Amino acid sequence: MGFVRRALLASALLASVLCPAIASASTRVVVADNGTGTTSFPPYALPGYQSPPSVLAVEAGLPPGSQLLGTFKMQGITVISEVPGGGLGGAVQTFKATLLLDLQGTGAYAGYYRSLTLSVDLGVSHTAPRLAGSSPQSFDTDMFQFFAQLPPGDPDFDLLRITGGTDFGMPSPGHTTLTRLPDGNWAVDSFFDIEYRIDFIGAPGSVFAGRSGSTMSGSRFQEGQPPRSACGVPSIGGTADFPPPCVSGYLSPPDASLLLNGLPSGEPVTGSIRIRNIVTTSEVPGGTLGGALQDFTASAVVDLVGNGPLIGFRRSIAFPVTGRTETAPRSLGASVQGFPANLLQLQGQLIGDPDFDLLRIVAGGDFGMPSPGHTTLTLRSDGRWTVDSFFDIEYLIDFVGAAGGSFGGMSGSTTSSSRFDEGQGSGTACLVPEVSGTAQFPATCAGGYLSLPGALVLETGLPPGTLLLGTIRWHNVAIISEVPGGSLGGAAQTFSATAELNVTGTGLLSGYSRVLTFPLDGGSETAMRFPGTTPQSFPADLTYLHGQLPPGDPDFDLLRITAGTGFGMPSPGHTVLTYVPVSNWAVDSFFDIEYRVDFIGTPGSPFAGMSGSTTSQNRFQAGQPPPVAVPGGVPTALRVSPAFPNPASAGSRVELELPRTARVEAGIYDVAGRLVRTLERGELPAGRRALRWDGLDAAGARVGAGLYFYRVRVDGAAEVRRVAFTR
Repeated sequence: MGFVRRALLASALLASVLCPAIASASTRVVVADNGTGTTSFPPYALPGYQSPPSVLAVEAGLPPGSQLLGTFKMQGITVISEVPGGGLGGAVQTFKATLLLDLQGTGAYAGYYRSLTLSVDLGVSHTAPRLAGSSPQSFDTDMFQFFAQLPPGDPDFDLLRITGGTDFGMPSPGHTTLTRLPDGNWAVDSFFDIEYRIDFIGAPGSVFAGRSGSTMSGSRFQEGQPPRSACGVPSIGGTADFPPPCVSGYLSPPDASLLLNGLPSGEPVTGSIRIRNIVTTSEVPGGTLGGALQDFTASAVVDLVGNGPLIGFRRSIAFPVTGRTETAPRSLGASVQGFPANLLQLQGQLIGDPDFDLLRIVAGGDFGMPSPGHTTLTLRSDGRWTVDSFFDIEYLIDFVGAAGGSFGGMSGSTTSSSRFDEGQGSGTACLVPEVSGTAQFPATCAGGYLSLPGALVLETGLPPGTLLLGTIRWHNVAIISEVPGGSLGGAAQTFSATAELNVTGTGLLSGYSRVLTFPLDGGSETAMRFPGTTPQSFPADLTYLHGQLPPGDPDFDLLRITAGTGFGMPSPGHTVLTYVPVSNWAVDSFFDIEYRVDFIGTPGSPFAGMSGSTTSQNRFQAGQPPPVAVPGGVPTALRVSPAFPNPASAGSRVELELPRTARVEAGIYDVAGRLVRTLERGELPAGRRALRWDGLDAAGARVGAGLYFYRVRVDGAAEVRRVAFTR
């Protein structure tokens, strides 16, 4: 029963990742250049800064066991002023905004739900120095002051006020990366880890009458999406080691649930888990996927962030882990190799830490926690492999707090699930012919528009805990017509295509696998393009996409897919066309498509007696994003790499890329901000070099185990990278 319960839990968690609730995930945000080689801060474009769903909003003053959970969205940001200064040595910004707060009750308030709009009349942020004109621009930030309040006259609250920020004794650090796009705008990856206090007084006659309180909590507010780190690994025997040994490793989202059970008031410790320094120790034929079994060693780096009573607690902890995976057969020598995989085992523990007598992580299918994944390897011109790999890992974390530490007297076991990504989905390079100074749209790439792996195909109408997952491709695109008009002010297109669904069953359909194909008809709209210019960057919208399986299929009397804004399922997109001499265009195109799949099972098939309609959403990509830097030669932008290895025992380094001659000051600092060792001081020419640290302080003595920081200042602008040093 334990195995079945865990399997159903994993399926449910996987469904929650892949179903429409995925809208809470980060979204591509693009903002305009402000004319100075950068953009205004805080940067803003819809949907703005968002918290994860269901963070703690109100607890104090409510009946025991009751909470109001919330989702925050900070929108309509207007920057009022920016002046030099602030605690980070760069600039201070003041701004106004609107805070949208969706509240949902638990316990005595189960069923309570409201959407509230608060005015952020006072917002102050600090930023570190930026190098205007460079790309990317990566700098530390701080939410210094944050104050929002519900206007008077609300039926439920005489007062609802949110106060946060470092200046109010609630540290709220952040970081922002701005990456210049070919059209001169900036792609945004920005967050603040905001600590806040919510004060409330219930209105007479409301469900909160006679109640009041002040609740401390915290959450990450994220805008945009982090660029996934490129990864190239060596070729071995016509393929690459598995799991791929990317320097960045497999990383969970930043708000994964780490510790829940055993903490006061059930307030979780969230954070991220990274599995890195992967070394494959053996590979033998076998496994349930019919390919091979791999054993490996690695390091787990766990970043812990406290909430509720533990707010303010932050630590990065590293310890060794061992693991086992299995893969399906691979096509050795093929330039693109895509194959499913399973994480069978992952285990490791920390003992004797100041905060934990025990911190242990266990994961994988062999422990009753199914953790499926998929990997795509694409051969590069230099003979290495570009990696796009993930596992949807269910994991168990056990802890026992150390006496005198932050978790003294506490212990518990928490099961959770998260997607761990490694490398990046680079897409497949696509060149299409020139047509009248531009290219046909939708893109006519041979690979078509392909969903991310693990797209949800069927759920509703199947047995509980059972899903049909896969990849969805629409290709063989043929443009039927294009006429001026459409809601985006450019043109409207109609086209035909072919749908290809490569599906795999889970739960009671485990082992089911098929490739389904059928014709599609579709429509799209684009904003204005300017033929003859390069690059051409424009928004688009999939207005409709419709098709169904021909009659007589052995499994389905009906399998139909419907998508697009015209059917009430918003499906926006964006395309960049870059001219490639002679007479071709390189394509980077995507749609974020909401779609519905209807089905009726055929008698005698695995779907006999079943029917249903499943709605989901996924990004469909054609082509690949252009590189942000030119390999070799002089770097095009300032870059400081993460420390490697990390954790380190004998020494580590960061790679510095200078696009021009600059004054560089680099050193190692401890957690108290004290200088441990100077690594570089002086003017350096443009180019690439390694800044190495051997683990010794300025006096030549070996430093103690702990967390240290590389601080690299280039013409006054600082970049910080952390490294965990072990004995």
